[in-house]
Amino acid sequence: MFNALDEDRKNSPSHHVAEMVAYFGLPPEEFLHRSEVTRNVFNEHGESYYLVMSPWPSQTPNAINSIDLHLGEWLGAGGVDIPPISLEGSEENLGGRNKEGFLHFMRSMLRWLPEERKSVRELLDDPWLNERV
Repeated sequence: MFNALDEDRKNSPSHHVAEMVAYFGLPPEEFLHRSEVTRNVFNEHGESYYLVMSPWPSQTPNAINSIDLHLGEWLGAGGVDIPPISLEGSEENLGGRNKEGFLHFMRSMLRWLPEERKSVRELLDDPWLNERV
């Protein structure tokens, strides 16, 4: 799900967090207070920025557009922009109700705050996993 590679194709924590923001949205303020490290990536009281997305390896240059996002809390750690990706766009094999159920299932796991994530038991009971195809 996460590419997290920089321009030299090396693992990059900054790129990983940028992808997390693209998929999950900005973290809640409570998350920002949990670690001193978050100050390197997020600013609690920023302003809106207009970002021009840089080309991302999985995208064709023609697919890259300017995007207006309220990213006041994103500092662009290491000069990294939020990539133009989404959970919906990343799932290319499912359709209709099946895709909607899958995306709901994924979002129940992809949460900034661990206590908001579903437990293993809850995940096993998820309707999307238990629906007969």
